[in-house]
Amino acid sequence: SVGVALALYAAIFAFARPIADFFQTPQSAAVLRVLGLHVVLTSLVSVHAAILQREIRFKALFVVRFLPALVMGAVSIALAVLGHGVWSLVWGTLAGAGAQVVLYWSACPWRPQWRFARAEFGRMFAYSKWVLLESTLAWLISWGDAIALGHFLGPEALGAYRMGSMVVAYLSNIVFTPLVPVALGLFSRLQSDRPALLDTLVLDCGVLRRDELAGSGLATILARTRR
Repeated sequence: SVGVALALYAAIFAFARPIADFFQTPQSAAVLRVLGLHVVLTSLVSVHAAILQREIRFKALFVVRFLPALVMGAVSIALAVLGHGVWSLVWGTLAGAGAQVVLYWSACPWRPQWRFARAEFGRMFAYSKWVLLESTLAWLISWGDAIALGHFLGPEALGAYRMGSMVVAYLSNIVFTPLVPVALGLFSRLQSDRPALLDTLVLDCGVLRRDELAGSGLATILARTRR
């Protein structure tokens, strides 16, 4: 994952100027090149996060996610007060990601190794290729409209649109984010007990559907209140 992240960062660095021109914001090329380091820092903890979830160590996950959020907020606010503008968000994001790397590596003893196991990669890719395709399509669905809007209408229209969609997303994440890792850990433990697995799946789907309807109703009320 670290190797893929480095390759992705190299692509971001190389194409930062064309991407900035595509969105009619040439001044954002430098921001992209620096903020792209977040991809590398995130890759350093992806396996650690999976291990902690598999071991159902949610207290540790809370600490390694909450404290970096405080660091990011403190750095961003301090730099914004000092007048650093958009760079306050950039350096705050990188500071939070760096703190997350330190905390994840302290909580989990696993360390990446600089070797490529072709056989293991083949087995993993055969298992995960459809997940990769689904994730790519989901990303296109989630961001395709924003990409088109930013290109044709500019950054101001894109900002207003994304702000509205982020409110809805945050309401959804408040409900679903705590449930997903718990459900995955539970499903992995019940995979050999098919009846119990199906019963748990049906129960979780009912809970998620009820909470989703409640969140949609709350978002509608908030939108009408703003009007």
